[in-house]
Amino acid sequence: MIGIKGLGLYMPDAVIPIEELLPTLNEDQKKRIGVQHSMLEEQYTATEMAVEASKRAIEKANIDPLEIDLILSCQAGLPDYLVWQTAGKIQEDLNAKHAGFIDVYQGCCSFIAGMRMARNTLLAEENIRNILVCSGEKWEHVIENRVVGGYVFSDGASAVLMSRGESNNIVKGFGVTGRGDYGNISKMKTGRIDGLKGDNPGDKYYNITGDNPEGLEELKTTNLQNYLDTANKALKDASCTMEDIDFVILPNGRLDFTNKLIQAFGIEHDKTNYKYIATTGDISSADAMVNYQRLLEDGSLQKNQKVLILSQGAGMTWASTILQV
Repeated sequence: MIGIKGLGLYMPDAVIPIEELLPTLNEDQKKRIGVQHSMLEEQYTATEMAVEASKRAIEKANIDPLEIDLILSCQAGLPDYLVWQTAGKIQEDLNAKHAGFIDVYQGCCSFIAGMRMARNTLLAEENIRNILVCSGEKWEHVIENRVVGGYVFSDGASAVLMSRGESNNIVKGFGVTGRGDYGNISKMKTGRIDGLKGDNPGDKYYNITGDNPEGLEELKTTNLQNYLDTANKALKDASCTMEDIDFVILPNGRLDFTNKLIQAFGIEHDKTNYKYIATTGDISSADAMVNYQRLLEDGSLQKNQKVLILSQGAGMTWASTILQV
């Protein structure tokens, strides 16, 4: 049995209203997007936010950082430095010097991918007892105006401490779907192919762009089905059906698409994280466990309930996991 021994999150206090991010929006457009503001971190880097969330997860797990065997950093956005291991800095700042560390990347699905890797490692390697999975996201210099396609991106971080033999927040199953042919829908030109050229590459160099308009149009018709397919894979892995699911956690995207997801899964709004989306925005990889922890803390989730958690990442992938509270 693999479960989550401790959870931690970090949420910035400052916000930028949607009216400042997109001043030309009309009221109908605001309603369809539904997100009121972007959360803005003014002090910490993405890695430092991940460290803060991790400290809280470790404290709740009631273990010493020296007992951590592996750290998986799952950031989706641009790291603090290139050719650098975020997980290594987290190990240093936590004084978890006995832990190995790995950076995991699968876009906004990275956190669920990290949890899957953690579960499989705990099952396969007897000498591994505690794995920290964490992510911090900061969108300054990464997304122009912090908005892509009506998705309002926010800063924040989450962390979980996963252990063998833990009877709380039991990891029941995972699912993943990949469409590599959608890869160029969203990308950042910081790699070897489109390296920096000239003395002044311009401010947009680090912004996310895309050059697959045909794929983008097709995605509009296949997106919902990919979510459903990915959920079914997790249900199969967990040996349960949708009737066994008590709660569904969706990405903090725009509300018009969230409503379509809720309808497609045949669930009620109050059995999702819908109430938090408008005041949170999309925290990318950190979304999944930020929402899970907030719903635990406000009493929405009860012991032994099963929760289906969904995510979607550039590249393009869909990932899901099922937890038993």
